[in-house]
Amino acid sequence: TTLPNPHDVLIGNRFDSNYLYSYNHFLDHHEGNEVWKGLASSLGPYFLSYNKLPIVFQRALTDAVIEGVEQNSGRILVQNNAGDWTVPPRSVAEEITREELFLQGKPLVRVLRQQAKSLLSDCKYGTLQKTVMMKNHARILPTNMMEGLLSTKEASASKTKSETKQTYKIKRNLPNLPRRTGVVTPTGVFRKMKLQGAAEPNEPFQMAWVKEGDLVEVIVELDPRAWFIGSVYYIKATKQVHSVIYHIDESEDELNKESTYRYFVPFQIGEVVQTKLLPEDVLLHIGRIIKENKDGTYDLLVQNEGVVKGIPRHQMIRYDFEIRVMDRVEARFRGKSEDWYRGTVSYLDTERDLYDVDYGDGLIDHDLPRSKVRLALRG
Repeated sequence: TTLPNPHDVLIGNRFDSNYLYSYNHFLDHHEGNEVWKGLASSLGPYFLSYNKLPIVFQRALTDAVIEGVEQNSGRILVQNNAGDWTVPPRSVAEEITREELFLQGKPLVRVLRQQAKSLLSDCKYGTLQKTVMMKNHARILPTNMMEGLLSTKEASASKTKSETKQTYKIKRNLPNLPRRTGVVTPTGVFRKMKLQGAAEPNEPFQMAWVKEGDLVEVIVELDPRAWFIGSVYYIKATKQVHSVIYHIDESEDELNKESTYRYFVPFQIGEVVQTKLLPEDVLLHIGRIIKENKDGTYDLLVQNEGVVKGIPRHQMIRYDFEIRVMDRVEARFRGKSEDWYRGTVSYLDTERDLYDVDYGDGLIDHDLPRSKVRLALRG
């Protein structure tokens, strides 16, 4: 790292987001940046298109600008990811200067490139910077926009007299976003991102937006029907791996695209769960949530134990309880009643997941969906 002086050219990477609008051109007014841009601008009238010049002339113009900065006792400094100013290799300084020369006389390309830089800056330093989506997938579009704009060529002259302005053609084919109403999922967008000259991106997976500190539910290998609650404490975005710690026993695990997990949804009154009665317990009991308390704990009707109050969330897990024929259940009569009535499953259609419930008083419900049937617990 180094300490900038007034004559240095400062190339930052922290002032490109739209919410920092007043700072977007902050560095352009630094003394060294004004000299550098002035040198590039003074050479602009001598060529129509920098990209069409022979390589030897491009290098000569680039060297002339850099030497002008050095003669003014300045350097070209680049800001790193930590925010410190560093002296880059000569090749990097040349690339930055070539870009500035290329943008001379191209205000539209300059504006589009600034917008692409704003998107990329938000991916790197925004509130979701540590998610897999922002570190991997969301950067593809602005990065390729910036590269495409720098490799633009002037289109052939228009045949109509009214079209006198220069037009530009982007070499890379940008994705056509789906035109439809409603929510457009990230997966739907990235399936269309076939960019020429770039490696095909890994398709975002369902949990790519997870942040550190988020609560998730995970199915572990021991029991494919149990959803264990855990907190994400570290994200390896490049490998698309989430490290979690499970609440029920404080064990740790690493989750990837092959793992089965989802965002945690708060427990609901009436839901049947498995729970520890005490933190040190090993045995899990089956219980139904009957009340949510203001302190975040729950009161449960626990099978063979009665009502147990004040069970915290970290002692509970969701469980996909399988209902079989002859199981004692509670059902909403005709699928419409607000109350639950006790009965026995007399028939189960496994393909359609529908249940016949015999209430024992001569009344039978047919083809009730799973949402209208739940296990009956003995208090």
